[in-house]
Amino acid sequence: MQYALFEDPFSVRLNPLVRLMPVFELRCGVLTLRHKFELLMDGPAASLFTRPLLAPLTAIQNPVIPVNELPIAPLLLLNGRWIPDAATLEQLKELTPGSMVLCQGTVIAACIDDTHGEQFMPGAAGWDFYPDETWQIIEMDEGLLLLEFSWDIGRLNPSQIQADLDLLKPEKGRRDFLGVYLLNADDIFVSPGVEMMPGVVVDASNGPVFLGPGSVVMPNCSLEGPLTLGANSVITAGARIYGGTTIGPECKVGGEVSGAVFHSNSNKLHEGFLGHAVIGRWVNLGAGTSNSDMKNNYGKVRSFANGEPVNTGLQFVGITIADHSKTGINSMFNAGTVIGIMCNLFGAGFPPANVPDFSWGGAEGFEVYRADKGIEVARREMKRSGVAMTEEEERLILRVYNELVG
Repeated sequence: MQYALFEDPFSVRLNPLVRLMPVFELRCGVLTLRHKFELLMDGPAASLFTRPLLAPLTAIQNPVIPVNELPIAPLLLLNGRWIPDAATLEQLKELTPGSMVLCQGTVIAACIDDTHGEQFMPGAAGWDFYPDETWQIIEMDEGLLLLEFSWDIGRLNPSQIQADLDLLKPEKGRRDFLGVYLLNADDIFVSPGVEMMPGVVVDASNGPVFLGPGSVVMPNCSLEGPLTLGANSVITAGARIYGGTTIGPECKVGGEVSGAVFHSNSNKLHEGFLGHAVIGRWVNLGAGTSNSDMKNNYGKVRSFANGEPVNTGLQFVGITIADHSKTGINSMFNAGTVIGIMCNLFGAGFPPANVPDFSWGGAEGFEVYRADKGIEVARREMKRSGVAMTEEEERLILRVYNELVG
């Protein structure tokens, strides 16, 4: 049976992290959610259903996959916030048209034909179902993993690194690096083209370590699993990277990092502590940037989801930084701080815990960071990495700016 991925109305709770990308492009573990589905379902989705604002760019980035169009029925619709597992997917493949699976009120999957497709409709926040009395509703509340908030990515990341490696089954790879120490080497996976310099210690005693193709670990680094380093990424000299960390492709990371997730093309080259953080794409952290990831009274951290305050119920929550945002030298952030897209933060002191999209400033206050200025900086940054910002990417940023700022 063909399958499709959809964004449901609760996807916006992951804003600002998903302001410029569909929820199924989020990374948790080694892989994005979409890549997990593709491996477990033996191929790409027959269609992708996104928020209307994201549809034009998603269509350009996926020229052979229909976007917000129903292909030939029957079709298995799968929630793009769900972290899939093989056993549950096997059960869902048995669904017949007019069947829907719920997990605590959230639609995980639905099987539709031409008739039922009319009851699957888009809204500004995502796609939703309007089932009539003919639908069969199945409750499945046990063991399913859903991304509800940005901090769920970091919370689930250590176990997802192991789950993804079980799925990928990578080769152990090269072992003969000069002056490099591999501890519990059976759980260390080295892809082709990896370079590790003398003085590196890779410790997989507490979880696996995966080094992606073409990645580089510079001298005197300490890496602790569970950890994944994406393709062509670099860990700079003397870095201490602790367990539960994912560094996506084309990133450069140094200093002290613990339990953080970098999506792609983001940089933290210098000293400074980053703990239990979720970093989007094309983010740059200035030298000395640090965040707290725990309250001084050891209480539960309060954070923000789509601008609304939320008690996370967790003791360790760091910073969330959305796409194309930058921090200046020695920037400091409290636990649970959320920074929107296209922000430029600098200066002494701690900024507010909720920094709106398109903000320019710091602890002393913000002004609106004009979209044209932000796009100009983003173009320059991307060009340095050999990537050209497309016209549709610019149009999406402008549409979001006009919607949020006016």
